[in-house]
Amino acid sequence: MAAETLSVGFQPRDFVRNLSKDNPNLGTEGQYIWWGGDLPPRDFWEVNPWEQQIETPTDEYGLVDARRVLQIGKQAMKPSYEWPTDRYRDDHLYWSEQAFVNLAHYLGDPLPMNFRNLPPNIIRLPLTFERWKHALTIPADFPSLEAMGHSVRAWSSAQGLFESIQSSVNLERLRRNRQTMLASGRSSIKPRYDDDRDSEACIVDSLAANFRGVAMALERHQRVPQEFQIIHPDESARDVLRKLSFQMKHGCRDGITGRQLYFPPATITTSTEEERAA
Repeated sequence: MAAETLSVGFQPRDFVRNLSKDNPNLGTEGQYIWWGGDLPPRDFWEVNPWEQQIETPTDEYGLVDARRVLQIGKQAMKPSYEWPTDRYRDDHLYWSEQAFVNLAHYLGDPLPMNFRNLPPNIIRLPLTFERWKHALTIPADFPSLEAMGHSVRAWSSAQGLFESIQSSVNLERLRRNRQTMLASGRSSIKPRYDDDRDSEACIVDSLAANFRGVAMALERHQRVPQEFQIIHPDESARDVLRKLSFQMKHGCRDGITGRQLYFPPATITTSTEEERAA
């Protein structure tokens, strides 16, 4: 059943999913063993997920609010607990995988899986926190088909914008390096003319093509409803590269070492500081 042939009233939330399979009963010892004891020590629990689970927070469009997920997970532990960051897992914010596989099969459309696997919908977390998050929270319902579609188009156009900007930056760097090497006489590729007009013309033409690509990608991105856009029109090229570089390289968001440190390293106290405290 292709998505475009579905009745107007159909939404993924109407698709029956088995939450018991999405989030197995943590009260069984087998589940704890299956996780290899990767949950945080019980002495630090403020909430017992075997007795109480929390709804995964979403925004008005049904999209998972990753920041609130992190806040909920940390608030359910004693503040003194220090999350180990030596092991990590790239965690899908939308789960379980099988639920999205089933929905895609029902629709005859890969949209649900494409949406689930978008880099903005995957976040790199400490392994212990990832296990704790799954123990503590109930999977969010499917977003609407419209929200999924807008999210997929937003990432596709943002990805194109990133690639065009990065190519332009690389060409500008090549141009500067070429000029420096020629001026110093260290270039192994000698120009046909003193002003290196051939190389200069080639780079300028390539830059013009990339700038057109940037403009087209930005225009594509701005056709996505504003609330789903990843890049804002007032952001500089440097902002775009900084915002998306980790996602482009790793296929996920950085929840550990980004500018907003949710999991700072353990504080190391020196002997001198200990003596002062005494």
